[in-house]
Amino acid sequence: MDKDQVRIDFDNFEVSHWPNNEKFPINLNNPGENRTVDKEVTKDIDNSSDYLIITGFTSLSNIIDKFGTVNRPTLKKVRIVLGWEPNKHGRKRYPLVRLKRDIKEYWLKEGLSIIQGGAVIQLIELIQNKTIAFRFRDKLHAKLYVGNHNAILGSANFSISGLKKQEEANIRVAKEECGETESFQYQAITSIAEKFFQLATPYNDELIELLKNLIQQVTWEEALARAISEVVEGDWLSSYVQLFSELNKTKLWPTQWKGIAQAMIIIQNQSNVLIADPTGAGKTKFASALMLTLVHWLWENGKQDRTNSLIICPPLVINNWRNEFRALSRVDYSQISMWLFSNAGKKKMAEAANDVDLANIITLDEAHNYLNPDSKRSKAIQHRKADHTLLVTATPMNKKADDLLRLIELLDVDNLSDEDFKRFKLLREKKRKLDKNDLSSLKSFISHFLVRRTKAELNKEIDKEPEKYLNKEGKQCRFPIQLCPTYKTGETKRDIEIAIQIADLAQKLKGVIYLRSILRPDWELASEEEEQIYIDRRIRAANALCGYMIKASLRSSSAALLEHVAGSDEAKEHFGFDSKKNKTGNQIAKIESFKHKVPRKSFKHSLFPKWLVDKNEYLKICNEEINIYKKIGTHAKRLSGQRELSKAKHLLRLQRKHKLIVAFDSTVITLDYLNFLLMNQNTNSKVYVVSGNTATVRNEVMEIFKLGSTSKNCIALCSDQMSEGANLQQASAVVL
Repeated sequence: MDKDQVRIDFDNFEVSHWPNNEKFPINLNNPGENRTVDKEVTKDIDNSSDYLIITGFTSLSNIIDKFGTVNRPTLKKVRIVLGWEPNKHGRKRYPLVRLKRDIKEYWLKEGLSIIQGGAVIQLIELIQNKTIAFRFRDKLHAKLYVGNHNAILGSANFSISGLKKQEEANIRVAKEECGETESFQYQAITSIAEKFFQLATPYNDELIELLKNLIQQVTWEEALARAISEVVEGDWLSSYVQLFSELNKTKLWPTQWKGIAQAMIIIQNQSNVLIADPTGAGKTKFASALMLTLVHWLWENGKQDRTNSLIICPPLVINNWRNEFRALSRVDYSQISMWLFSNAGKKKMAEAANDVDLANIITLDEAHNYLNPDSKRSKAIQHRKADHTLLVTATPMNKKADDLLRLIELLDVDNLSDEDFKRFKLLREKKRKLDKNDLSSLKSFISHFLVRRTKAELNKEIDKEPEKYLNKEGKQCRFPIQLCPTYKTGETKRDIEIAIQIADLAQKLKGVIYLRSILRPDWELASEEEEQIYIDRRIRAANALCGYMIKASLRSSSAALLEHVAGSDEAKEHFGFDSKKNKTGNQIAKIESFKHKVPRKSFKHSLFPKWLVDKNEYLKICNEEINIYKKIGTHAKRLSGQRELSKAKHLLRLQRKHKLIVAFDSTVITLDYLNFLLMNQNTNSKVYVVSGNTATVRNEVMEIFKLGSTSKNCIALCSDQMSEGANLQQASAVVL
């Protein structure tokens, strides 16, 4: 007896375990066992150049899925014999397949829906180019599958039910290296299958006609409506059974399902996508599931070597991303902080750059942080080689031309059509002279890549099925109605008079601190007249910027104003509080450091006022500027402090009603000053100051304010660092 044969004593036989699936493929979904006939069939198809299928007519839908949606580079020829009468009813939908442009155009002229029938159209193409050949034999009920190395014989039809769901029994034999008996069985099964194929009637033309009927000819309006429905509703995702099962475990909201479907359509056509849902819409979960979907799609299309994935995100949310991938039962998606590209040492920065270089899929969280092309983080990702880039942000549609142009560059101009690319180049050259129509064109370019739903739109979706929108505590959620009351800031009449005097002094500033170099812009100035206009605007802007900084600092606090003009040390000393922040501000010292050297210029001197050219005149203006700043500093010290004290008392009044309060200010010294004032009020509240150099405090605050927290009587005074990405959902009041 052959060494691979097994003797079975039926008189004393007990079933202790199922035989190996590679030898006896069956469908079994018992706990701890997940085996299917499909696993072995798919393996044999992928390892064969020639594959022969003998199956029943009900397999047509799965044949469309198996060969119309997946690129199998090894497979050169497929022969299929259908038994009985083919199914003429088809299925409601078939998976989307990205077709070559010429094929798309051909079938659109035929009036067929690309979205609904992509897989069917692809199968028709395979038949027409003789990659797949169909035959039909009436009354044939055999199920045989023959590849280059293995053959399967049994009861399993080539349908979803037969290969994955129904209890089927099959035997799988190898052509070589398994003994003479099994080799003989392979040859015998192959002979039977080949004989059935010879006896069957050619069926290509009839099947093509049948496939055309599966995607009915419709008016262009109906075809467009179907296409939009497919994209917006996202039902086609359910045809990817394994992926659908994995995503279902994460309890995605319907809007996230629809977003994934829309984003995948965009990725399949444009390679990159911009996700711009509002804060609170669950973008991290959405983007994580989208990355999993994209990787699955790449595997389905034979691109498993192009799935290296990298997420670049703010340091505050790295753990959020990790947790989302753990929920997806994945740990093979790397997350790195964008901080590495701007503040890390050379070694870590080089490692991060290498990660970017290796990644095939890159997700940029808070993508608006990359709008400045000259920043270190922007330069670090500039030459990425990724096939797909996912941009995630809550605020992408800035009206500034520079930001729109930069956003298109991040999305990769190579993905624009030839006509759009020519138009983009023209707009890029115009840059600062863009009109409303030009801005509209830029937004139109971005719309090709965009998945964006407003809070109002998302709330309408939630209202349709509110029970499906649950947070991790199982509570229904939607975007709340925001109540935005103002509060009195309590400054005295004398404070107002001093503030007016400060504003008058600010108007007299030339803004020398913003005119250290006046160089040519990166767009062309065509004449001397345009050069003069540019220089005059720079000078006016410097004055305006000085005034803005004075007023913004004063609006924040008198301590912030004194810090701005005379430095943080003088502010802390005058107001009598401590701050761990680094030394900042001090316009007076900065002007003192450069007042003996006139600004750099790349224009003719005749275009400038004398004080920007003559060294003595420039020194005179700088000294005047210093004196103005000193006067502003003196006025800052005369302010009563009632404005800041009123803000502190307002926070304490709110604490009576709200357990957790978040307060924001962009100036760190103001947060320290408010903390000092709150502590002097003998409050029972626990106050935290959260800024860039307090990692321990930041992590503690994120724990206290996270969804589901039971903490109370806490006030978090936060800098801009906590204004994006940080999850502080348990807070019920936000103070600006």
